[in-house]
Amino acid sequence: MKRLALLLWCGAAMAEDPSAAVRQALAAAGQAKAQFALPARPFPACSGPLRAQPHRQAWAQADILCDTPPWRRLIRLDAAAEPSADPRAAAPEGTATRMAVVTLRPVPRGGTIGPEDVTLAPIPVQSAADSFADVEAVIGDVARAALSGGQPLLARQLQPQWAVHADRPARLSVRVGRILVLQSVLPLQDAETGATIRIRHPDSGQILWARVTGIDSLEVQTNTD
Repeated sequence: MKRLALLLWCGAAMAEDPSAAVRQALAAAGQAKAQFALPARPFPACSGPLRAQPHRQAWAQADILCDTPPWRRLIRLDAAAEPSADPRAAAPEGTATRMAVVTLRPVPRGGTIGPEDVTLAPIPVQSAADSFADVEAVIGDVARAALSGGQPLLARQLQPQWAVHADRPARLSVRVGRILVLQSVLPLQDAETGATIRIRHPDSGQILWARVTGIDSLEVQTNTD
C-alpha cells in the first residue's frame, strides 16, 4: 500500500508540473539551460527521480527515463543544449561500444574543429559507422552544419578536404616509358584525393582527364574529351 501511495503521489506531482521533474533530470545530465517541449501524452508515475540521456547520441532530443516502474519518453529540446561534462555518459550501460570522436560542445556551421571541441568516448557500435577513431583526424576540419555537444562526429558532418581546387595550378605527372614528364595544369573542379577530374592545359587549352594523387598533384589518364 505504501508503494502504491508513493506511485500515486509521484504521478500526481508530475501531472501538476511535469516540467520541474524533467528540468531536474536534464540538469543532472549537464543540460540545465536546455529549453524543451513536453509530449502531449502525460508522463506515467515514477517512484524515483527521472533520468535524461541524449536521444541517439545527440542533445537535439532527450530520452527521459524512469527506473521504477521502467518507462521512457522522448522530448524535443528547443534551444542548443550544453555539452555533457562527460560524453562517455551518452552510452547506456550494457551497450556494446567502441571508441570514437565525440563533440564536447556545440560547433556552429562553418566553425573549425579544435582540440577543445572533441574527445574520444565510447559510443554504441551501431552508431559508429562513418565516425572517427582518431581526434587528430578531425582537427582543423570545418563543420558542414551546426553540431550539438555530446554527439559522435561523422564524416558527412564535415566539409570535404579538397586536394586540388578549381583554377588553382596543380602539377600533372605523365609517364612515358621510363620518362616522367611534369606539367602545370588547371583543375576544372575541387576534388579529393583519388577522384578523377577534368583538367586544362594552360597553354594549349587541351582538356584531359586526370586522377588526383595528393595536394595539388595529379596523374594523367588515357581518356580525353
